[in-house]
Amino acid sequence: MSIFKTTQVFFVFAALLLLQSTLQSQTITITGKAYDVQDPKLPLPKLMVINKRTNQGVFADSEGKFSLSAIKSDTLLFSSLGFMVKKICLKDSTEKKIYYVEVGLRKLEYTLKEVSVFANRNLNDIQKDIDKLGAIAQRLEAEMK
Repeated sequence: MSIFKTTQVFFVFAALLLLQSTLQSQTITITGKAYDVQDPKLPLPKLMVINKRTNQGVFADSEGKFSLSAIKSDTLLFSSLGFMVKKICLKDSTEKKIYYVEVGLRKLEYTLKEVSVFANRNLNDIQKDIDKLGAIAQRLEAEMK
Protein backbone atom coordinates (compact mmCIF):
# COMPACT_ATOMS: atom_id res chain seq x y z
CA MET A 1 0.00 0.00 0.00
CA SER A 2 1.34 3.43 -0.83
CA ILE A 3 2.07 6.05 1.81
CA PHE A 4 -0.68 8.24 0.33
CA LYS A 5 -3.35 5.55 0.80
CA THR A 6 -2.06 4.71 4.28
CA THR A 7 -2.30 8.37 5.23
CA GLN A 8 -5.86 8.56 3.86
CA VAL A 9 -6.95 5.50 5.83
CA PHE A 10 -5.36 6.93 8.98
CA PHE A 11 -7.17 10.27 8.59
CA VAL A 12 -10.51 8.59 7.92
CA PHE A 13 -10.05 6.38 11.00
CA ALA A 14 -9.04 9.40 13.12
CA ALA A 15 -12.05 11.37 11.88
CA LEU A 16 -14.41 8.52 12.79
CA LEU A 17 -12.93 8.29 16.30
CA LEU A 18 -13.25 12.03 16.74
CA LEU A 19 -16.86 11.97 15.53
CA GLN A 20 -17.71 9.11 17.90
CA SER A 21 -16.16 10.87 20.90
CA THR A 22 -17.96 14.10 19.96
CA LEU A 23 -21.32 12.32 19.81
CA GLN A 24 -20.67 10.56 23.10
CA SER A 25 -19.79 13.84 24.77
CA GLN A 26 -23.08 15.34 23.55
CA THR A 27 -25.13 12.56 25.14
CA ILE A 28 -27.08 13.90 28.07
CA THR A 29 -29.46 12.45 30.63
CA ILE A 30 -32.88 14.01 30.95
CA THR A 31 -34.94 13.30 34.03
CA GLY A 32 -38.09 14.95 35.15
CA LYS A 33 -41.72 14.85 36.02
CA ALA A 34 -44.91 15.45 34.04
CA TYR A 35 -48.09 16.88 35.47
CA ASP A 36 -51.53 18.16 34.51
CA VAL A 37 -51.41 21.95 34.02
CA GLN A 38 -54.90 22.38 35.47
CA ASP A 39 -53.96 20.41 38.59
CA PRO A 40 -50.16 20.47 39.11
CA LYS A 41 -50.41 18.05 42.04
CA LEU A 42 -51.81 15.41 39.68
CA PRO A 43 -48.99 13.40 38.00
CA LEU A 44 -49.34 11.84 34.57
CA PRO A 45 -48.45 8.16 35.09
CA LYS A 46 -49.28 7.08 31.52
CA LEU A 47 -46.91 9.60 29.97
CA MET A 48 -44.78 8.63 26.96
CA VAL A 49 -41.54 10.47 26.22
CA ILE A 50 -40.37 9.87 22.65
CA ASN A 51 -37.11 10.96 21.07
CA LYS A 52 -38.15 12.30 17.66
CA ARG A 53 -34.75 11.54 16.06
CA THR A 54 -34.57 7.88 17.11
CA ASN A 55 -38.30 7.14 17.49
CA GLN A 56 -37.50 5.45 20.79
CA GLY A 57 -39.03 6.38 24.09
CA VAL A 58 -39.81 5.62 27.69
CA PHE A 59 -42.89 5.59 29.89
CA ALA A 60 -43.20 7.57 33.09
CA ASP A 61 -43.67 5.74 36.37
CA SER A 62 -46.81 5.96 38.52
CA GLU A 63 -45.70 9.38 39.84
CA GLY A 64 -45.13 10.82 36.37
CA LYS A 65 -41.32 10.64 36.67
CA PHE A 66 -39.13 9.70 33.70
CA SER A 67 -35.48 9.41 32.70
CA LEU A 68 -33.79 8.92 29.32
CA SER A 69 -30.57 9.55 27.45
CA ALA A 70 -30.45 11.70 24.34
CA ILE A 71 -28.26 14.02 22.33
CA LYS A 72 -28.64 17.65 23.34
CA SER A 73 -30.08 18.65 19.94
CA ASP A 74 -32.80 15.96 20.04
CA THR A 75 -36.46 16.94 20.20
CA LEU A 76 -38.51 15.12 22.81
CA LEU A 77 -42.25 14.57 22.47
CA PHE A 78 -44.34 14.28 25.64
CA SER A 79 -47.69 12.58 25.18
CA SER A 80 -50.40 11.15 27.38
CA LEU A 81 -53.89 9.91 26.57
CA GLY A 82 -56.36 12.81 26.67
CA PHE A 83 -53.63 15.49 26.72
CA MET A 84 -52.01 17.67 24.07
CA VAL A 85 -48.54 16.67 22.82
CA LYS A 86 -45.69 18.91 23.95
CA LYS A 87 -42.25 19.21 22.30
CA ILE A 88 -39.05 20.33 23.98
CA CYS A 89 -35.45 20.63 22.83
CA LEU A 90 -32.53 21.47 25.11
CA LYS A 91 -30.00 22.48 22.44
CA ASP A 92 -30.01 26.15 23.50
CA SER A 93 -29.75 25.33 27.22
CA THR A 94 -26.63 25.70 29.33
CA GLU A 95 -24.08 22.88 29.05
CA LYS A 96 -24.83 20.09 31.53
CA LYS A 97 -24.69 16.31 31.56
CA ILE A 98 -27.96 15.88 33.48
CA TYR A 99 -31.08 17.99 32.96
CA TYR A 100 -34.20 18.02 35.13
CA VAL A 101 -37.39 19.19 33.43
CA GLU A 102 -40.95 19.53 34.64
CA VAL A 103 -43.46 19.27 31.83
CA GLY A 104 -47.04 20.43 32.16
CA LEU A 105 -49.55 19.05 29.67
CA ARG A 106 -52.97 20.52 28.90
CA LYS A 107 -56.05 18.35 28.58
CA LEU A 108 -57.57 18.05 25.13
CA GLU A 109 -60.97 19.67 24.88
CA TYR A 110 -63.55 17.84 22.85
CA THR A 111 -66.79 19.26 21.52
CA LEU A 112 -69.14 16.49 20.55
CA LYS A 113 -72.09 16.89 18.22
CA GLU A 114 -75.55 16.02 19.44
CA VAL A 115 -76.34 12.33 19.11
CA SER A 116 -79.81 10.81 18.75
CA VAL A 117 -80.42 7.37 20.16
CA PHE A 118 -83.31 5.26 18.95
CA ALA A 119 -84.73 2.06 20.38
CA ASN A 120 -84.47 -1.14 18.36
CA ARG A 121 -87.30 -1.36 15.83
CA ASN A 122 -88.34 -3.91 13.28
CA LEU A 123 -88.92 -3.19 9.59
CA ASN A 124 -92.73 -3.04 9.95
CA ASP A 125 -92.48 -0.20 12.50
CA ILE A 126 -90.08 1.69 10.23
CA GLN A 127 -92.42 1.27 7.23
CA LYS A 128 -95.35 2.60 9.31
CA ASP A 129 -93.29 5.72 10.16
CA ILE A 130 -92.39 6.20 6.48
CA ASP A 131 -96.07 5.91 5.52
CA LYS A 132 -97.04 8.45 8.20
CA LEU A 133 -94.37 10.89 7.00
CA GLY A 134 -95.54 10.45 3.42
CA ALA A 135 -99.13 11.19 4.40
CA ILE A 136 -98.05 14.27 6.36
CA ALA A 137 -95.97 15.49 3.40
CA GLN A 138 -98.96 15.06 1.04
CA ARG A 139 -101.25 16.97 3.44
CA LEU A 140 -98.72 19.83 3.75
CA GLU A 141 -98.39 19.96 -0.02
CA ALA A 142 -102.17 20.18 -0.42
CA GLU A 143 -102.40 22.97 2.18
CA MET A 144 -99.71 24.98 0.37
CA LYS A 145 -101.68 24.99 -2.90
